[in-house]
Amino acid sequence: MEKLASYNSNNNKYGITVSQILSEGYHKLDNPYLRSWGSKKEFLKINRQFLSYIQKNFFEVKALWHLTPFHAQSYAENYLDHYSTWGRSELQKQSSQLHKLENMIQETLGYRQFSLGDKNLQSGRWVINRMALERAETHSRGSYKDPESLISSLKDADHSLFAQAQREGGFRFNELQYTREKNLKGITLDKITGEEKGVIFVHGKGGFERFGYVSTETYQKIEDIIQKNTSFHVDYNEYLRDLYSSSKDTDQDYEGSHGLRYNFAQERYDECLETGYPQEEALKEVSEDMGHHRPDITEHYLGR
Repeated sequence: MEKLASYNSNNNKYGITVSQILSEGYHKLDNPYLRSWGSKKEFLKINRQFLSYIQKNFFEVKALWHLTPFHAQSYAENYLDHYSTWGRSELQKQSSQLHKLENMIQETLGYRQFSLGDKNLQSGRWVINRMALERAETHSRGSYKDPESLISSLKDADHSLFAQAQREGGFRFNELQYTREKNLKGITLDKITGEEKGVIFVHGKGGFERFGYVSTETYQKIEDIIQKNTSFHVDYNEYLRDLYSSSKDTDQDYEGSHGLRYNFAQERYDECLETGYPQEEALKEVSEDMGHHRPDITEHYLGR
């Protein structure tokens, strides 16, 4: 990373001009260069933080060009979302510096097809931009206005099941991905609603372990798939494309896979209140169900 940054800062001499950038066929805001010491410092700070997250959570990534939109989105949803106090400006810096890394890998290292996200799908690093807008516009809660129609309109049956499980259990994508038999813990009674629920054990961010609860129907379908295929998983990018298409078909804003986690938080919170929980106890319960370390993070999901 240091060598890449040094090369793109004129070997730490800086002084790269806009006219030089344009003469090389780049756009002023879309190029691999770091024009000042401050720019290099910001680039290294954010991307070292990004790579530190990747190294702790994705052992298969051995080189920069092995990174994918999935890794950038996981960083956004599981690391940046933790810092609920970060405002629009800080989040936009994060997206901008990941974009600079993307440019360097494409142009300097020569991996032209490399990508950390798709603007049209609002995937990968573009999730950070959406988070920035949500922080600036507090009325936006990030949930789908009609999750039932969204899920039923998905083209792929496995995508529908995956989305339903995310909505019912509040799972992050990478928590539910590759669910195996060992993760299935049977049927129990939901202490909030008293309904029978299937229990799925997951490892969340930071090694935080918890149990997620889904309907018995969803649980049985996942169990059937695991018996046939060893694990339950979907292709991340295909899943996002299906969600994007379904959101347009059902006339609602595209909120990515994480939008279903927002739906879970809001619906679970309402369930707690309806069964007599005081507000603070309801918040604590939902926070634990989502694998959050602090209730104030959960408040962001509730639009509070």
